[in-house]
Amino acid sequence: MRSTVVLIVCAVVFSQAMSANPPDSKREKAIARLDACQQSGNVNSRACRGSKAATEVLMESYRQGDKSVLPALLRVGYLGGFYGESVASDPEGFLTELVMEPESLQESVAQSMAGGMFGLPRSRFDAIRTALTRIPEQSASHGEAQRCLKILDAANAALLANYFPPHTFSGAAAEFTERWYARELYALAERPLWPAPVNDVVYRFTWLRSFNEPVAVTLTSLADGSGQLRLRVTDHSRQHLTVDRTIAVTAEQVATVAEIIDQAQFWRMPTQQPDHGLDGSEWILEGTKSGNYHIVTRWCAGKTPFGKAAFNLISLSGYELTADKIY
Repeated sequence: MRSTVVLIVCAVVFSQAMSANPPDSKREKAIARLDACQQSGNVNSRACRGSKAATEVLMESYRQGDKSVLPALLRVGYLGGFYGESVASDPEGFLTELVMEPESLQESVAQSMAGGMFGLPRSRFDAIRTALTRIPEQSASHGEAQRCLKILDAANAALLANYFPPHTFSGAAAEFTERWYARELYALAERPLWPAPVNDVVYRFTWLRSFNEPVAVTLTSLADGSGQLRLRVTDHSRQHLTVDRTIAVTAEQVATVAEIIDQAQFWRMPTQQPDHGLDGSEWILEGTKSGNYHIVTRWCAGKTPFGKAAFNLISLSGYELTADKIY
């Protein structure tokens, strides 16, 4: 009799505990924690203490099948690995929720999923890209899939096109440099100049500045000695060309460009030098001639013979410059 009473009491206590703390209370507390953190607008605030643990709770809930936590996780905005995993496993479900968020957040999530400045490993890139390309046109998520696909490709352009010969860059930052340059050239809608056709003579100057829009100027020599000069400029988001025009240049102008480039000893210059800074600009000059390809990149080269050679292409293009845009 006594044991029966004990069991009844234990059952009542357990029932009350379950009523006070239902199975999903941990999830609800985690959502509330993330909401408070986002409302504070400061990741270092008191409201954001414990937000990392709350995020882990919700990600685990999602992986176990609770899709209702996805909106809270999307609002975090920087869970690139989780977003990539989610879109690869459930593209329709993930994109359906993403399209409900503000456009700025959609952009942030897509950028994070694409790997940001450093891009993605090949295997993860392929998995995400495959999932996005399989969304049919008739799907309500197709537009969002295309948005994410465009951002994914732009951030990982080095995996889509070989802009440079193998081992062009050296040092600890070699892979980062290749991915960075490829991403900028892709945004500028530029094609690889390598491998170089035997009969093509082409010079391309790409100008990447800390506080101004990227610029690419490409001079292509024609059979009669004259040439075509193409100028392309993107906006700061790297998603839209703001300038895309081609002009004809005379044989004399083409010869002058080639002469200045030769005087700078471009074809003999090493591709890289160790001098770099936090701000400033990357000066990247590529050339193809007689089947050969060469690239030289320098930091803030405006006052050097190499800089003069590269800048001659800018001047010829008619790109408008102000004093704050030169270096």
